[in-house]
Amino acid sequence: MKQYEAGESVSKAYEIWDDYQVSGYLQPGTYRWEETVRFSSEDAAASPTTESVSWWFTLQLAHDE
Repeated sequence: MKQYEAGESVSKAYEIWDDYQVSGYLQPGTYRWEETVRFSSEDAAASPTTESVSWWFTLQLAHDE
């Protein structure tokens, strides 16, 4: 568990392999999407407050030369 400060972000680099049997399966470019993540207290019955945050994802694909 990690507590993030307001405005803090995390990035990770991964290798994503294209399907060698299908040409152009993954096109190079930047792909972005957003999900809403909701949190509630451990005792939701006693305290029905729910928090939510927007979680953004960015995937950048490039050919490895």
